Amino acid sequence: MPERIAPQRVFFRSYEPEGYRFQKRSAEAERVASRPNLDDLAGLAAPAWFEHAKAFGDFLDLWGNVRESLATKVRAVYDAGGLFVGVRMDEPRTKQMRGLVPAGHPEPRLKIEGVPLGYPPERDDNFQIAIDPAHAGRQYFQFLVTNTGYAHVRAKEYSYNESVQPRVEGGEVQQVATAKIVEAGWAHRAVVAPNGEAAWYAFFSIPWTSLGLAGPPAHSPIGFQALRTRTAPELTHESWTVVGDPDFMVAMEFGDLYLKPPVVTLDAVDFGRPVLGRNELKLLLGSPNGHASVKAEVQIRRQRTGEFLKLTSKTPQIDIEARGAAEASLPYTLDWQEPKIQELILTIRDADSGAEVYRGLYELGRFAQIPTEDQHRWDDRQPNPSPDDSNFVEAKRNYLLSRLPRFERKTTAQGAPSDFCVESEDGQTRFNFMQPGVCRKIAAFVESKFDNDLDRMAAASLLVHQKVFAMHCAPLSSLHNNFTPESALRLNGGHCYSRALSLAGVMREINYAAGPRKGQPYDATIMFVLGHVIVRVREDGENYLFDPTFGSFYYAKDNKRFATEKELGADLSLADRYIFDRHKDFRHPASHAAAAVGNVIWPAGAPE
Repeated sequence: MPERIAPQRVFFRSYEPEGYRFQKRSAEAERVASRPNLDDLAGLAAPAWFEHAKAFGDFLDLWGNVRESLATKVRAVYDAGGLFVGVRMDEPRTKQMRGLVPAGHPEPRLKIEGVPLGYPPERDDNFQIAIDPAHAGRQYFQFLVTNTGYAHVRAKEYSYNESVQPRVEGGEVQQVATAKIVEAGWAHRAVVAPNGEAAWYAFFSIPWTSLGLAGPPAHSPIGFQALRTRTAPELTHESWTVVGDPDFMVAMEFGDLYLKPPVVTLDAVDFGRPVLGRNELKLLLGSPNGHASVKAEVQIRRQRTGEFLKLTSKTPQIDIEARGAAEASLPYTLDWQEPKIQELILTIRDADSGAEVYRGLYELGRFAQIPTEDQHRWDDRQPNPSPDDSNFVEAKRNYLLSRLPRFERKTTAQGAPSDFCVESEDGQTRFNFMQPGVCRKIAAFVESKFDNDLDRMAAASLLVHQKVFAMHCAPLSSLHNNFTPESALRLNGGHCYSRALSLAGVMREINYAAGPRKGQPYDATIMFVLGHVIVRVREDGENYLFDPTFGSFYYAKDNKRFATEKELGADLSLADRYIFDRHKDFRHPASHAAAAVGNVIWPAGAPE
């Protein structure tokens, strides 16, 4: 039997995830003749069905640690008409809870699409569940009950922007969220346990019709997620599976709720460190109810358009002994033009009949941009494409990356001359950011690798895009505003401003390779583009734009020169050829504003 993957959780905590690996959470709901009656629950400490149904397992805090002190027990049953979920939560503050107004809160703090919502104030504990009946669809349903009896349900798009934005109405600031309230026909009950039991209960009676279904779904499992929030003595969140944003129940991955005995279970998933380009997905499969023979396949879907990529990856037949385990590996490719959210849909089918026995969706990149600088680094040196290459921009990017080594941060503890150094993995090149003229040394390195101006500018953007030169970790803007480029490189953290500042400092030291200005440095500066910061290079009265946050550069249609700022504004398809995260900002060149390079030196006394 293969060794099981350790129950490790590593999250997208920054723009550079180290990995995405987790134990898969699964549970079973027993079929009953009829769902429990909510009217029979008032004052009951624990209904009989609740004690006998299968428990979901431990809840985790947001960092993946099991919380034993205040247990949360979830159980579910279902019938032909719907699903019934019960939750028991240990809680020593039940005396205070009984004194709260059970009718909820008449003064809502939030409004959703103009509908009063009554978002629970800080004194309310609450429990939420989210259900994706398709387990690979575009929508899920979120149900919430507070300990005061207030409740609501929202239908949400999987990858929809659910942030709360302020809006001014009648001179007052209102809060508006993008999620949509739905009339789901569900019922709920919050019960504070009788004296002597330190707990409260939440019950959800959810008809299948409220999930857009006529009856129990034909496929199993369905997607399920649960989140508990306590408000005192401090705000805490505990969830059944990984949650990225507890305020809006953004699920990194839904757990599996089986409505019938599973043919196979997905026990562990290991994405490694996803990068744009080729990757490998590792699975650990179990067979709890007898021998199984299955095949697995994955498809990748763009979040922005809903398009599926052409590649579908499949495994050969996988045989799993009864109550045994088997590993499977599937290669998959992430679209190099979609650095944010891409959806991986995993389907497992019976090897003989082709019947679907498992389906699940995983969102890669919701909490972090998928790293782009590693694409094709595992390949040999790539050829330099000709302008008539049908895939010129991607091929050019691969060529440039294949000639740029990866760099790593080094400190004095690792033998570096200062704590602000980067060194190539092969040990051949080192830049000491505490050494005078370091931007010129980086520029000379780029000049040595490329003999023409187009490649030099594009390569500089890709080089500074490496996280060791400028990591996007979002400290306070006041920390790095008005820095010198050398100071930004030493800090190794900031917003798009810091990354643009670093690139501008390097690019202003690169000399033209040809033409009337041969031997003179590029005229590079920072450019504000509708809330984003990039680098502008000015030549012969035209502006050319480079985005080190995404490592972007933009060719004209003939692929023989860069597109000008005006051309990008007039034809956004030129930006669409590359990573298009901010390309709509190019529509209004008149609003773009240049900024001077700063003069603040950090650390104090360091060279400029």
